[in-house]
Amino acid sequence: MLEAFTAVESGDADAAASNNFFGARFASRHGLADAAITFDQQSLHFAAPLTVSPDRLEAIDDMLLRWKGQGDSPYFRALQRALVPEPLTAMPPWVVPLTMGLLFVVVLLLVFSALLRWRVKARTRALEHYRRQLEHVLDSSTVVLYQASATLAPFWISPNVVRLFGLSAAELIENAGWESRILEQDRDKRSRIAAELSDADQLAVDYRIIDGHGKTRHLRDEMRVLAARDGHTEVIGTWTDLTSDYEQRERIRFLSNHDRLTRLPNRAFLREQLRTAIAQTDMGGQGGMLLIIDLDRFGAINEAMGMAVGDQLLAALARRILGQLAATDLVARSGNDEFCILMGAADSCETTARLCQGLLERIAVPIQIEDHQLTVTASIGLAHFPAHGRNVSEVMAAAELALQQARKGGGNAWAAYRPELGTVTSERMFLEQDINKALEQDQFELFYQPQYSLTEQRLVGLECLIRWQHPRRGMIMPGAFIPFAEQTGQIRKIDIWVLRKACFQLGQWRDAGLDAPRVSVNLSASEFRSEALAASIAAVIQEFGIAPEQLELEITETTLMEAPDQAAGVMLALDKLGVHLSMDDFGTGYSNLAQLLALPLDQLKIDQSLLANIEHSAQKQSVLKAIIALARALDMELIAEGIETPAQLEFLKHAGCPLGQGYLLGRPLSASQTEQLLRQHCSEVTY
Repeated sequence: MLEAFTAVESGDADAAASNNFFGARFASRHGLADAAITFDQQSLHFAAPLTVSPDRLEAIDDMLLRWKGQGDSPYFRALQRALVPEPLTAMPPWVVPLTMGLLFVVVLLLVFSALLRWRVKARTRALEHYRRQLEHVLDSSTVVLYQASATLAPFWISPNVVRLFGLSAAELIENAGWESRILEQDRDKRSRIAAELSDADQLAVDYRIIDGHGKTRHLRDEMRVLAARDGHTEVIGTWTDLTSDYEQRERIRFLSNHDRLTRLPNRAFLREQLRTAIAQTDMGGQGGMLLIIDLDRFGAINEAMGMAVGDQLLAALARRILGQLAATDLVARSGNDEFCILMGAADSCETTARLCQGLLERIAVPIQIEDHQLTVTASIGLAHFPAHGRNVSEVMAAAELALQQARKGGGNAWAAYRPELGTVTSERMFLEQDINKALEQDQFELFYQPQYSLTEQRLVGLECLIRWQHPRRGMIMPGAFIPFAEQTGQIRKIDIWVLRKACFQLGQWRDAGLDAPRVSVNLSASEFRSEALAASIAAVIQEFGIAPEQLELEITETTLMEAPDQAAGVMLALDKLGVHLSMDDFGTGYSNLAQLLALPLDQLKIDQSLLANIEHSAQKQSVLKAIIALARALDMELIAEGIETPAQLEFLKHAGCPLGQGYLLGRPLSASQTEQLLRQHCSEVTY
């Protein structure tokens, strides 16, 4: 049939006949018009109710008969609608809602998918940010993280191990690389820790390793046991480099036992070694010798050439002394210009004499320091132990007595201890043990000597003076034990005790409502050579809650001139703290005016020796007037100590000295007596 339709379309045929269904479907595709043709039509029947009259039924039959002969009649139109199929483009009514629903679902899925992708990208960016942060933390951290098995074999190590130890993670993980880096003598420590892991959740051990640069490093290994996973215990830990801490502790230990200038052991280290050597002799060991070498007139070199030249000379002499001795002998710097040698006993007196004479000759060889050729001599005192002493104090005292004997000839000599030089076990030997006991049992006591304005006759200050209330020997004045404490190094403990006691007492008077004046404390020369002095005093002031200006520290003129640069630095720190500074014993040394101007001094204190027989000495009167004029020109306070006679007082008042103290004005008072003095109200107290 399609060929017939095609032939009509091309003009090869006039018409094509087909059934109604085929023609209705394909005629329009070939541009043909359809025409209905009826072949042998059958009768039409219709249904009607029984109540319809025959006449009406007959009329209907006539109408149907006529419609059959009319091509455009309702009959043929109905037949056309019944026979022609519905267009293929028509859709069922449920398709559109279903399609819209599906489209809505698709849109929702697309939106959800886009949101999900956005969240995944945002989370990925966040994770990437955290990952970079973690990498930065790990890379910049000062500790290395690691994971290890129960046997402490690492299987992951943070990458900063390269920066910290110069070792790659892969190198340490493979073939027990970390274990091989641990020093052999320390490997047992880590092995023991591995055995203890089952009994502890967290452990730590210090050991040493060899890093990638061949350097020994001190390391702390801290580890924590994780919960078992798949039946295997894991450990997470950190490696912290403690090398700088160990080196710092070693430096502190070295500095606490050694002299910074010469790098030799100091007096404290010498005493400890001497104590050990004496103990060994008590157990049957051989005895030994202690030599004290004191440089003759070394202070004059410091004054003439300056401290820098003096320091270089000391360092050069230390090297010379070391060169004369065996490696087993101990050489220490025990004082500003003093060295000590601890060594085994010589086999004969001749050997001892050759040793001491050789030291003297070697020290006396001229030394070139900068542009100066310097010659210095020494005196040597020698003591044997246990023959000359059975403890540290006895041996050192015996050597000191021998040194004094060597000095008597003018120096450049040596002497060995002999019993006729003095008894070392009586007056001197009780001091060291008893000073320690006095500090522990609070046997020391502070007295306070009033200081007055000579023009207004009112109380302006108090000077602290220490006394020792010994349980057997009674009251001991400071001149009997302070010099010995300076030799043994105990003066530091005494200084701290005096300072704390004075500040404590100021706080007590303040709490009692008393208006206490400034309190003056004498400190030893060694304190003003300590850079930690200002910090120590600041801590004490803060502890007792007193004002810094209530405290005055005294430094002797001799101490200041021996080490002016070092003392100046300490004094500047004290001046910033706010405490007052006074130069004690002024007029007995060789103060340099330029140095006085450079120092933050608040007060000069005239030494009492200048007041002795002042009424009979025109020279002393001239000196005192010059000092008073100098203090006025420098705008410093000036106080005279040791005023004991009315003649001295009248001269000072007439000469213009503003302040004074002494037995004539007021004797040293106990704390309770001083409190009674203060209760009279400072502004009304007169001498």
